[in-house]
Amino acid sequence: MPNREKGLTLLETLASLTISLMLLGILFTLVLSLLKQQNGTTNYNAAKQTVLLISDTLSAKVKEATVVNADWTAASFNFQLDTGNVFTMTQNAADPSLWDVVVQDTSGNRVALGSVGFCWENRPQVSPANSLNHLVFTFWQTYVDDTGKTQRYILTAGYHTSVVH
Repeated sequence: MPNREKGLTLLETLASLTISLMLLGILFTLVLSLLKQQNGTTNYNAAKQTVLLISDTLSAKVKEATVVNADWTAASFNFQLDTGNVFTMTQNAADPSLWDVVVQDTSGNRVALGSVGFCWENRPQVSPANSLNHLVFTFWQTYVDDTGKTQRYILTAGYHTSVVH
């Protein structure tokens, strides 16, 4: 006599459902982990890009100069180069730990480079300090990594006027 039963038993259905849900859970966890990692990498790259843009621009402009004149107050720093370029760092109104960096070229065009934290490592005690030929800054930008923790991209660099002049 042929067996006429067709279909799955309740036990087979529950077993296949359980295995499917486990596989979906693993897949969901993997996708979520990859998205967190991508966000962390994107945040890191944005912080790094801002710091390097400011540092590289400052380096290129200071290298062209023979003298850097500095003037500062509690909320702003101005660096006038004898080439006509001016760097202005103004304390950010929304976050006083950050400074908005703007460069003005010889034509008077102003370009905002971004906001960073910074420390002037070799700052003279008296303002204005004239005839500086080197500067040492530490710049940083905070970002949220893939674990959700706030980190800093930090760069310390020295900038010296060219000795070619």
